[in-house]
Amino acid sequence: MSEWKPTACLICSLNCGIEVQTEGGHITRVRADKAHPISQGYLCEKAQRYKGLLDDIYTNGVVPEDFAIYLHHPTVTDPGMAPAGKSTFYALVPVSHMGKMPVNWDEVGPKLEKMILDELGRRLIPDIHDRIVTKFSYAPKDFKADLNAHMGSAFSLEPVLWQSAWLRGHNRDDVIENYYLVG
Repeated sequence: MSEWKPTACLICSLNCGIEVQTEGGHITRVRADKAHPISQGYLCEKAQRYKGLLDDIYTNGVVPEDFAIYLHHPTVTDPGMAPAGKSTFYALVPVSHMGKMPVNWDEVGPKLEKMILDELGRRLIPDIHDRIVTKFSYAPKDFKADLNAHMGSAFSLEPVLWQSAWLRGHNRDDVIENYYLVG
């Protein structure tokens, strides 16, 4: 039986409200969430491709040209995360695990890193390449080697809707007061 679930689009940093129709835990359709307080039913062309983007990553095993970027800026709330006058950013771009996309990450990784930085420069920080003091990349091969993640998968072998965005388990339990899940 299919049903619609509210969630957030993760393609860009705006995280607009969307609703996804699911069957068996898999997304079948996407529409705008009219009740979302920020996007109020607006659905950009990128969000319209949300299902296709997930299919490219988790079914087709390719890095989409219009890849999703989750960008986090921790120095906004914790200035100690960077030296005075500097900022720290964290960009997450989901890719397929090594079983779905068996590529040489020593070759693909630097190319993808440049694509990500170029896109961030186009969207947000025009001189980003000149402003970087230090950077670090982590690819599926690193998840496999360092964390013993099966096939280098950071998001499970077949992520389903229940494991993403707001629907993922929260750190604070919704039922038991003062019960936190950590680790």
